[in-house]
Amino acid sequence: MILTNRVVSSNEALAWGLVEKVVPGESLLGEARRMAVQFSVGPTQGYAGAKRLQLAAFESDLATSLRLEAAEMNRASKTTDSLEAVHAFVAKRVPQFAGR
Repeated sequence: MILTNRVVSSNEALAWGLVEKVVPGESLLGEARRMAVQFSVGPTQGYAGAKRLQLAAFESDLATSLRLEAAEMNRASKTTDSLEAVHAFVAKRVPQFAGR
């Protein structure tokens, strides 16, 4: 795709695993809002850590990436949201993340 500049259909992108879901155009705004709410009540510190690792991966070798991942996991394990995730799992309930 990068070299040919070929436009890929939504169904092709779904089949190739480039997108998670395809929705009709008239449902797009509602689905985008639903996802925004889902992300806003999720473990935002975890999302930020995942994004940091993803961005660093472009400039890191494997050993560096593994060190960064271990450091990020260590940092994440000390967050309030991490503890909430464990408590919610044990209690078999939906976690209530606070972004801390």
